[in-house]
Amino acid sequence: MKNSKITLTKNQKEAVVIIRAFVNSKQDIFILTGAAGTGKTTVIKSIINDVRYYVDEVVLLAPTNRAAKVLSKKTGVKTNTIHSEIYKIKEIKNKDGVLIQSMFVPKINSMLFDDDLEEIQATKTLYIIDESSMISDEAVEEGNLISKNSLLKDLHRHVSYLGAENKILFVGDSYQLPPIGYFGIAPALDIAYMKEHYLKEIEKFELTKILRQESDSYILELAQQVKNKIDLNNKTLHLNIPNNFQSYQQFIQDFSLKFNASKLEKAIALGWTRKSVLQMNLDVRKNIFGPQVKAIEVGDIIYLNSKYADGAVLIPKGETGKIVKVVNEDGVKGGLLFHTVKVEFTDLNQDSIYVTTKILTDFLYIETDYLSKEIFIKLAIEQSKVNNCYKKSKNADDDPYMSAMQAKFGYALTVHKSQGGEWENVYLHKNTNWKDLRWNYTAVTRASKELYSYSY
Repeated sequence: MKNSKITLTKNQKEAVVIIRAFVNSKQDIFILTGAAGTGKTTVIKSIINDVRYYVDEVVLLAPTNRAAKVLSKKTGVKTNTIHSEIYKIKEIKNKDGVLIQSMFVPKINSMLFDDDLEEIQATKTLYIIDESSMISDEAVEEGNLISKNSLLKDLHRHVSYLGAENKILFVGDSYQLPPIGYFGIAPALDIAYMKEHYLKEIEKFELTKILRQESDSYILELAQQVKNKIDLNNKTLHLNIPNNFQSYQQFIQDFSLKFNASKLEKAIALGWTRKSVLQMNLDVRKNIFGPQVKAIEVGDIIYLNSKYADGAVLIPKGETGKIVKVVNEDGVKGGLLFHTVKVEFTDLNQDSIYVTTKILTDFLYIETDYLSKEIFIKLAIEQSKVNNCYKKSKNADDDPYMSAMQAKFGYALTVHKSQGGEWENVYLHKNTNWKDLRWNYTAVTRASKELYSYSY
């Protein structure tokens, strides 16, 4: 990051001074929170400049690729995902060499005999974790990737193992949606939770002042309205969104015009239910490609519903890609329609990654985020008849249809899936649960310029 002059408010200066003291203290965890518009990213940039005299390295991390890309763009500093920083993937096979499962294995598990371990542990590193409201303290299973511990626990173990003087700065907005399965404040931003479960002396600072240049933003005014309702536990809410179309059709048409497949941060549509998201995706595609739109079109945007792995290529769940070629319609296998497609993704350096793969076409058109076990059993039986390698191994990676890419169209997302992202224009579906205040707060704060909805 260029050492440019950063202008701070009094509130932000106070945060930087306190965090500097934390970096020079014996404490190892600090929580920085702030609602939308309080300048958390500005504080992060200032801290990077400020603490370089007190630490050997500053590492920026985020829970998802999307969040990492946003932070990297705003700070000018390379940002990695937490998973890529602390894990490697270990394949577990049976005595016949058949893959049973893959696991996220902490990198520190294999560092005990590293020649440079002593040198690494002698350094002092500040780990800044953005979008910390997304970090769960529950072990997860994603497809055939399993973690024995929670992401929060493994992150803390990683940082502590690599140096007694290492520090973690959790940064986030405590008014956003917590991880699925949690209610109220996310664990990584809850000082009482962290003290209880991690037995640490932890400090916390909240940015409370909206930046002057942001004070006239109606988006932040709406966010402040919802924030106040959360503080008062008042669930009666009606958001007066200025850009309100008279009909759903006008809403979809305008979004279709603003959507830019080459600049995905231009616009997104958000919904409360998977049903509303699917309907928006289908209606947008008709507007973009015409009423005779094919099952998959060149230029289609997709959102990975589960990770995609092929050799050295690993595309994480939640990544957005663009169909650049429809190679073939493979037809129906086990009652499911498949295509072969070439998809373009971008990595954290904004470099293109191209993969050619089978895609489970029918999955694009269903509401749920999973297919039943019975459906896959039917496909497995059929593929066992034509693929001897898969018949012997029962390993999905040995069959292109069993391991086909599972994705949704990516023009519209649920608000949970949009977390960590920011778009210039956000189109909010009318079918909304106004009583879920954190959902509404998260939806509104995804927009950096304009927010849209409709009346009927």
